[in-house]
Amino acid sequence: MRHLTSAIRNATIAACMAVTPVAFAPPVAAAPTTNTFQIPMVWNAGIWLCSGIHTYCSANPVAITGETAGVVSFPPVHTNSDGYYWVHWTNISTLQSGTATLARGASPAVFTGTGLVSASMTDDYEVIAGTGVFWVP
Repeated sequence: MRHLTSAIRNATIAACMAVTPVAFAPPVAAAPTTNTFQIPMVWNAGIWLCSGIHTYCSANPVAITGETAGVVSFPPVHTNSDGYYWVHWTNISTLQSGTATLARGASPAVFTGTGLVSASMTDDYEVIAGTGVFWVP
């Protein structure tokens, strides 16, 4: 019995020593991930502009995560006109929220913090805001 107790103790110590470096290692940077919004942005563009038969255009906004911890980049949906986009975001994990103003052609980085983030992209002409939920490492 004494040898069994000693063997269990030695195995436990060896397991703890093997796990300790992994538990205290710095986090590994994730590769950038492009997250496509689940609901596309739809805007009124006037007649004949997008498909030639209707006045509405649509595109899927994206959020790029993983370049820097807690930071998200929101590239614009279309860059061929002047004006601004607005991205309204909420970090569901921390309950922080904010609004970022994006000039067309710019792709600003927004600090949302780590966690599950919900974002909606709007502009002056949207009929349906592009909306997505994604994880920010």
